[in-house]
Amino acid sequence: MILYPNSTQYYGKKYCLCRKANTLINPTMSTAELKIDLISRIANTEEPRIIEELRKLLDFELDNETYKLNPQQLQRVSEAKAEFLAGNVVSEQQADEEIDEWINEK
Repeated sequence: MILYPNSTQYYGKKYCLCRKANTLINPTMSTAELKIDLISRIANTEEPRIIEELRKLLDFELDNETYKLNPQQLQRVSEAKAEFLAGNVVSEQQADEEIDEWINEK
């Protein structure tokens, strides 16, 4: 469920519309209220894919271990740093245009 903060989905400053569920959501809910709302939504979903994605997100966010890179990943990070320091970068806009161009070729 994604909130789209644009003019057609905001209702004043207090609530915004969740387009898919067609429900109003108060963005100033307390943490306890958000947890209750989330638990309720999870209990009511029929999509195992959504539940699995939520589990993965929570597993990632709650994992306190340090992620260890393998030698190939460390090499790629080193190469990326060198490229950056050499000024071999593109703007976000240029990257978006290149991605769009690549997608349209397929």
